[in-house]
Amino acid sequence: MTDVAKNPKAESSKGRNYWLLLGGGGLHMMAMQIGDFRSVLPWIANTLGVAPILMALIVPATQVGQVLGQLLIGPQLAMLKRCKGVLAISEIGSSLAIAFAAGFAVLVNPALAGLILIVAAAVFGIFWGLYTISHQDIIARVLKPQVRGVVMARRAAAGGLLAMTAMAILQLFFPGASDDKTLLLWIAVALWAGAGIIYLGIAEAPRHLREPTSPLKELRRGLGLIRTEPWFAEFLIGRIWLLSVELAIPFYTIHVARLQDPTATNLVMLVFAISAGLLIGGPVWGRLVPRNRQLAMTVGALSVALAGVLTLLIDEVLKVQVPFFHIATFALL
Repeated sequence: MTDVAKNPKAESSKGRNYWLLLGGGGLHMMAMQIGDFRSVLPWIANTLGVAPILMALIVPATQVGQVLGQLLIGPQLAMLKRCKGVLAISEIGSSLAIAFAAGFAVLVNPALAGLILIVAAAVFGIFWGLYTISHQDIIARVLKPQVRGVVMARRAAAGGLLAMTAMAILQLFFPGASDDKTLLLWIAVALWAGAGIIYLGIAEAPRHLREPTSPLKELRRGLGLIRTEPWFAEFLIGRIWLLSVELAIPFYTIHVARLQDPTATNLVMLVFAISAGLLIGGPVWGRLVPRNRQLAMTVGALSVALAGVLTLLIDEVLKVQVPFFHIATFALL
């Protein structure tokens, strides 16, 4: 990976690249809230009558797809002089995967709808893994180190603000439209496609090609790092534990959908709450992550644990109705 400091072309276009990465990233983060596979897809699956076991498989399918995308496709990026095309393809592929879910899941019986959502989530995960690798590569080569964290934090805040605005407009001016079960998915489809188009405008100097490696070699190299680098093994263990954060959100969604009326209006409110949390959390994580990444991960995991404890206490132990409790919980998540 070539740093921007050694890349004159990227340096001369750093202002343009900054805004393109911020704009495309804002649309990407907005789409991640409106078409979230952890909350929106399980909620829609619940309204379609999909069995809980199938709803629970949506997030694992996405995670498996992400790993496969990074392992099988990621190493081949070394053969490309530029990566912005791959970044655009990953966004457009994500939009097509969600479009497949939105187009066919409502047309079939609940069991088949569940399978369609799982397949769509797995394909989405593949493109998401590809996005993660190509986005990191692009940012490392066209932005200075001190700017990268700023872009990541601001795109999260921008995505949260845009999603909140969209949900407010939908709720206030088009309340009948929100009754469409898949409307949010179609909005997310358009956002991911738009982000892909924006990314095509990035000014990216060609990089030195490296000899491509096979997925098997990458896997062996990773296993070798586990044996030779203690920190890498510790990182993997921590990452496995942090999967509970990803897996918790769909179960919270199913819980709330069954406790409250699983209407499209309530789904809009849920997305609004998640986006509010993203907006509030953007500046917090933007300051905390560069200073202490371990502390940031710990705080994030403990926040999810706190949401779980509060949910069990209020809903299961005390069995009381607290106004806006679930909205606050999802904002915390």
